[in-house]
Amino acid sequence: MSEGSEAAGAGTPEAPGPVPGGALDNAGRATVDAPTPAGESLANVPGTTAAGDAPTADTLTLLWRRVALMDRARRLAPSTWAAIAIGVVALFVRLWPLGGIATDYDEGVYWQSLRAMAAGHPLYSSVFASQPPFFLAGVYPFYLLFGQTLVAARLGIVVYSLVGLAAIYVAGRALGGRWIGVLALALLAADPTYLRESSTLQAEVPALALATAAVALAILVPHTSGRRRPALALGAGCALGLGVGAKLFDIVAIVPVALSLLAPVGRALVDAAGRPR
Repeated sequence: MSEGSEAAGAGTPEAPGPVPGGALDNAGRATVDAPTPAGESLANVPGTTAAGDAPTADTLTLLWRRVALMDRARRLAPSTWAAIAIGVVALFVRLWPLGGIATDYDEGVYWQSLRAMAAGHPLYSSVFASQPPFFLAGVYPFYLLFGQTLVAARLGIVVYSLVGLAAIYVAGRALGGRWIGVLALALLAADPTYLRESSTLQAEVPALALATAAVALAILVPHTSGRRRPALALGAGCALGLGVGAKLFDIVAIVPVALSLLAPVGRALVDAAGRPR
């Protein structure tokens, strides 16, 4: 080969060969990809995906729970959906005015009583209380939990009002069926007086809610059997006792509670025609 051809060959760069695991950049330089750590899936490397990887047990469990929840939702009766919708609306209209200005004198007195209790002063000595002890004692945990403000105390009343709505639904459903329960729930939820008192720091709504709960539990007693029956009867008695401990007018609930609890005894003493056995 001549010297000229050798010089020409030396001046022409050779095309680079293939680079394992790499590529060429715009300048023709070889680049090498970083190796994947041994034993690590591509799904764990940022910016990469591992197509075809089998789903984990946690993913399958979450998917199964979602499917089961959707299946349960589809099986709910229309009356149940109606009750849920009424409950959501009732909660919203009760939370809306919680921060409003207090115009009731008694509400201010009860608020100051809660403040004194939070400062360590006992009821019926240094703290004035015009109601039985459970009213302030039943609101006091909500007052402490949600910030020791008037709104926090009112929020406790909202909780009791929702208990009353649930109780009236249970009682109506036990007596007349699902739609009767929905109707009873709608009537109580839309009652102007109950609605106004449901966001006011007063003893009426907690007492009424507990009395309604006592009656609802007592109504369920004749419709159940086994171990649930004494448990429901005990719950009715406890709810009635707490209701009377919140406001004395709950004593009138003794009559429907007693009649409901004694209904199984009456059925055992007489036959279907009303004659003594």
